[in-house]
Amino acid sequence: MEIRLQKIADYLGYSYQPPALKLIKKNKFNILCMALTNQGQREKNEDYYKIIFHPLDDSLMMVLIADGVGGYSNGDIASFFACESLNDFFQNSSLDDINDTKLFSQKIKETLAQINEKILEVPYYIGETTLSGIVINKNDIIMIQIGDSRIYTYDESLKQVSVDESDAYVLYQKGLLLKDDIRFVAGNNYINNALGDRFYKQAPLSIIAKNKVKALLLTTDGITDIVSDKVLNQVFAEHFISNPEKILEIVIDKAINGPKEIISEEIDDRIYQASESSLYETIPGKDNATAVLTLI
Repeated sequence: MEIRLQKIADYLGYSYQPPALKLIKKNKFNILCMALTNQGQREKNEDYYKIIFHPLDDSLMMVLIADGVGGYSNGDIASFFACESLNDFFQNSSLDDINDTKLFSQKIKETLAQINEKILEVPYYIGETTLSGIVINKNDIIMIQIGDSRIYTYDESLKQVSVDESDAYVLYQKGLLLKDDIRFVAGNNYINNALGDRFYKQAPLSIIAKNKVKALLLTTDGITDIVSDKVLNQVFAEHFISNPEKILEIVIDKAINGPKEIISEEIDDRIYQASESSLYETIPGKDNATAVLTLI
C-alpha cells in the first residue's frame, strides 16, 4: 500500500488489510457464512466484507459488505473503515442490547452517523462507500442498507429485500422498468446515498423474523450489474440443497468470466421510454465482485 494511503488508515485508527479472497466461518449453532471476492479487471479491490460472531455468544452475528465509490479514489479505505468500525461496535455491544431489536437498531443508526462524520474529518479525500449488512440476534434479522449493494433472502426462492438507493431503481419502483432492466440503464451506478457523503441520510433499518428465511445473500454491484435475479435464482435452485458451498463460486465466475449479454430491442425500447438514456454496456469482470452467503 502506498505511504499516503497508509497514513489515512493510521489516522482512522486501523492498519489496512485487503479482504481475504475466500473465507468460511461457522459457529457452534451451525450458522455457516461464506465470502468470496474477486478484483476483476480493476487496478485494486475497493470492495470489503466482514463476518463477525459476538465473542460472548456466537449465535449473535453481524455480516457486512461494502463497495468503495469512485473507482480510482480511496474507496477501498472508506469501505474498509466502515466495516472495521462496525466490527468494533458490534463486538463491544452487550448481549442484552443486541437482542433488543428496537434499541440496537437505534444504536446502529447512531454509529453509522459517527462513522460518516469520521470519514469527513479526514484531511484527505478518501472517497465514499456503500454498506449493506445484517445483524442476527435471537429472534430477528436487522438489515442495514446504504447505496446499491444488495441484500437477498432465500426461502423457496431468492428475493431482494434491500432497496437500491439509485435513480435507476426508482424507475423500477415506478413500474417503468423490469427489475433486470436496471443493469442496462446508463448511470445505474450513480447512487444517491453513501457513507462519506456530506449529504448522507440514514433511512429506517428493516427488520425481518429470523425464522422466515433459510439464507441471506449480500452482494456488491459488480455481481448484480452482470448476473440477473433470474440467474441468481437458478443457481440457488440447483445448488442450495445439494451443495450450497458452490453457490458463491458459480455466481462470482458468472460475474467475472460470463459471456457478454445481448440486449434485446424490447429492453432497449423500454429503457429509452423510461429514461431517454443510452444503454449501459455490461461487461463481465469490469468491476470488483464480492458476495457473502449466510446459511441459517
